[in-house]
Amino acid sequence: MKKLVLILFTIIIYSCSNPKTIKVNSEEAHRYVEEICMELDSVTASKFKEEYKRVLKISTVSRGKAVIIEKYSIQYRFLTLGDILNNIDKK
Repeated sequence: MKKLVLILFTIIIYSCSNPKTIKVNSEEAHRYVEEICMELDSVTASKFKEEYKRVLKISTVSRGKAVIIEKYSIQYRFLTLGDILNNIDKK
């Protein structure tokens, strides 16, 4: 019984997570990018997708993670989709 409650509780927590708090290096981040884009206007959604792809590309380059720290003031492993979206809103 306790295991069932624990499993249900875990499912509820993960299903109710805010997409903007998902880390960029998460395996599910791409799915959440699409979810966030559905809530945005087309121009902002396009910019958000481009920036997300750019971050993924530069994270694979040796100096790329330093560029991410310089731009976002946060390490790549802690960077969330909300951080990218906030950076686009500032432009």
